[in-house]
Amino acid sequence: MRSGHTADPLDTLDSWLNRSWDEVYVHAMPSATNNGRGGATMTPAVTPTPTLPSEAIEAASAQSGSTTVIAETSGGITINLLFDAAAMAAPASFRAGIQQAALILSATITNQITVNINVDYSGSGGGAAAGPAGGQYVNYSTVRSDLISHATPGDPTFDALPTGSTLQGQSAVAVWDAQLKLFGLLSPTATAVDGSATFATDINSSLWSA
Repeated sequence: MRSGHTADPLDTLDSWLNRSWDEVYVHAMPSATNNGRGGATMTPAVTPTPTLPSEAIEAASAQSGSTTVIAETSGGITINLLFDAAAMAAPASFRAGIQQAALILSATITNQITVNINVDYSGSGGGAAAGPAGGQYVNYSTVRSDLISHATPGDPTFDALPTGSTLQGQSAVAVWDAQLKLFGLLSPTATAVDGSATFATDINSSLWSA
């Protein structure tokens, strides 16, 4: 089990997005590159759904059994914690720690959307992994506009993004489901799983709500 996360090398918007969303990522859509002889060498075809980060795949593969839903909200974002069978069999203090983390986020993020997160408690190695369940490629210009319009009032962070239809040669970026809900590109109350998280049984309890 891996600990923490590794930023995608194509994650051109990571430093901006982390100021608006905690641990939610966007990476650039592959594009043509010059082969040095005046022609373009195309990268592999892009799938309709962006490739998930390795942490997301690891977290999703750890899920097992039926889930028990516990909703956390403080009036803004609603976070539905879907504890799987292993998480429900874990010490109650584990679930309490995860719920505390969700409450902290729901008290901070005021957007009226619902995010559904699978939570697992299994394996060993003292680590954790988490990531999105799916997303879509969206035109860069649309993403820039949405980031600016949904920023906290008075926050000019996203104004620094370059105008135009591309960013560093990319015309589209991968936007994960929770972000699609925020931008109004997906129903804010869609019930599909938006992401997964798995925690090792020997992880330090102080990290449950870190």
